[in-house]
Amino acid sequence: MIENRPDITLVEMQRMLEREKAIVVSTSAIARKLEGCLITMKKLELIPERRNSEENKEARKRFAEWLQQEHEQGERFCFIDECGYGLYTSRTRGRSVRGLPARRIASDQRTPHITVMCAICPGIGVMQSRTILGEAKQENFDEFMRSLCDCDLDNSPCFLSRHAFNEHLHHL
Repeated sequence: MIENRPDITLVEMQRMLEREKAIVVSTSAIARKLEGCLITMKKLELIPERRNSEENKEARKRFAEWLQQEHEQGERFCFIDECGYGLYTSRTRGRSVRGLPARRIASDQRTPHITVMCAICPGIGVMQSRTILGEAKQENFDEFMRSLCDCDLDNSPCFLSRHAFNEHLHHL
């Protein structure tokens, strides 16, 4: 019941048990049973519906097969990504008197953050990383790529050829 509907309420569970199993039980008994099974309330993570669509699963499978085939042919890969981290964190759960919501005044200001860019190659490890205070702009990423592979990114995406990439790895 909870696996299919993690947001189900105690009253909905109570009604479902009565309707489908002919079991009459109080919501407090249901709550105690859930606690005994170590099932607790927590922030609900909403997952985009398309994330695990058949189309996306098939695309991931094709990519994994291509990557495996390239690896078997001796190609080397460099994985490049960036990630932002908030410098300040805050709790998303709180306590309050029973029956009243837990509330806290939140600033309208965006908190400062840092951005980390990294290039990692299997068998080599971290080839290069860069940390930027604040949000990374396109020019930051372009400069990171230029410093990594010496390619020109002006007004076009960078597609480093296998030969150029393998040569770059060879010089490391």
